[in-house]
Amino acid sequence: PADLVERLRRLAADRGTTVFTLFAAASAVLFSRYSGQRDVAFGTVTNGRRRRDLEDVTGFFANTVVLREQVDDTTTVGGFVERMRTTVLDAFAHDGVPFDRVVEELAPPRDPSRTPLVQVLVVQQTAPDHPPRAGALSVEDHPLPRPASRFDLVLEFAPRADGGRELTVEFNTDLFDADTVARMSRHLHRLLEDMADRPHRTLAELPLLLEDERRTLIEAWNPPVRAGDDTTAPTLPALFEAQVSRTPDRTAVACGTTRLDYAEVNRRANRIARQLVARGAGPETLVALCLPRSADLVPTLWGVLKSGAGYLPVDPGYPAERIRFMLADAAPALVVAAR
Repeated sequence: PADLVERLRRLAADRGTTVFTLFAAASAVLFSRYSGQRDVAFGTVTNGRRRRDLEDVTGFFANTVVLREQVDDTTTVGGFVERMRTTVLDAFAHDGVPFDRVVEELAPPRDPSRTPLVQVLVVQQTAPDHPPRAGALSVEDHPLPRPASRFDLVLEFAPRADGGRELTVEFNTDLFDADTVARMSRHLHRLLEDMADRPHRTLAELPLLLEDERRTLIEAWNPPVRAGDDTTAPTLPALFEAQVSRTPDRTAVACGTTRLDYAEVNRRANRIARQLVARGAGPETLVALCLPRSADLVPTLWGVLKSGAGYLPVDPGYPAERIRFMLADAAPALVVAAR
């Protein structure tokens, strides 16, 4: 809407930049939220006519440049806009380097299913102040058909007569459907609204969901608990012990010649749980199980669950480097391993 564009224009002026920079900044936040990644790279298109001797030359000089930015949720909107301003200016300052040359020099791994370096474009179109002419010739636009999407996603902002902007989204139908793209567009609109009105907020504080989506998430999918409702669900250990009570003598584990009934598995699990709790296991902790497949594995697993902890299965046959990475990444409170 024109009023939002005007608010964005004021914010851009305060930060010494353009509305396109704000479109790029909001798009970066959107891509970061959707992908779960902080390092975001997308492309834009320049007209390739920065050199004065090309201004009046007929031809197509457009070039794709890459905008790469780190989306840090602790950064304020204003601070992020200033960073994006630097990113955009640096990219435009080098728009004379053909995109194909950049790809050739960087030589990224090629995948025929996607374009190299960037799979998304954010583009701002400009409208001439008057219909272009070439001598005695009049010129008019003739849109060409696009039988296939050029990139996975293209966000194209074009000026409207009322001062607003029209957003057109071109998308790869192998990856997205129309409903997803429409929802993504609404989320981008919401981000732009809050960026314009609350530039001192951090990026983490920018809401993405619309009010109806928020109500669906909080109320429809997670209805409030009412007094008197029975909301207590049995835990896995409780379900297991109920089975122990029903069939204590039935075989629960068979491994080679070893047979353990439910009562024996439960006794071993209780003993292991007590030892784990004494060593610091409990709710909100992990216990790594680096054990071979054996009859001892099942009681140990139930012992971890009875302690209140979660378990991390680690196959002792994994390469040592893989095991070191899993333990460093998950940071379990305890490791149970075979001697």
